[in-house]
Amino acid sequence: WHAGEPAWPPDGARLAFAVAGLTLLALVLRLVAFGDSLYGDELFTLDDTSSDFAGVFDGLDRNEGNPPLFYILAWGFGQLGDALSLLRIPSLVLGTAVVPVTYALGRRLAGTGAGLLAALLVAISPFAIFYGTEARAYASATFFTAVAALALLNALDRGSRAWWWVVYGVPRPAAAQ
Repeated sequence: WHAGEPAWPPDGARLAFAVAGLTLLALVLRLVAFGDSLYGDELFTLDDTSSDFAGVFDGLDRNEGNPPLFYILAWGFGQLGDALSLLRIPSLVLGTAVVPVTYALGRRLAGTGAGLLAALLVAISPFAIFYGTEARAYASATFFTAVAALALLNALDRGSRAWWWVVYGVPRPAAAQ
């Protein structure tokens, strides 16, 4: 690099690489904790999702006070094979996907550095790792709450654009506990 030449990669690409790297770190840390057998409350999820699709709603009536989206996703993954392992896939995916959303939310509220720090903290947080690998609705609630918060901030700043209000409203029922 020489003075006067543009830096490589450009600032936007460096940020994208940083956020992608933090997201990959989050995924690796969650995969390391992924192999344990189901226990405790996860057994309720297994019970809720072990019959047919309609049975998911019966199980939620019986065992849960949570919105059904996580359990529908867990049921779907459980249909693909070994339910004991696959029930955790929605939490793994959403617990990892919350990292870039946290970056965007932190950047939106306090700047790029704060966004990167917030994403790092979510990526390495022992609680986020634990709940991002548990067959329960915690990771989905966290993800959808972060998406809704980001959409709400955008809706309030950008006036009455219906798109941001829709993006705000759609994940709210999925996140409600």
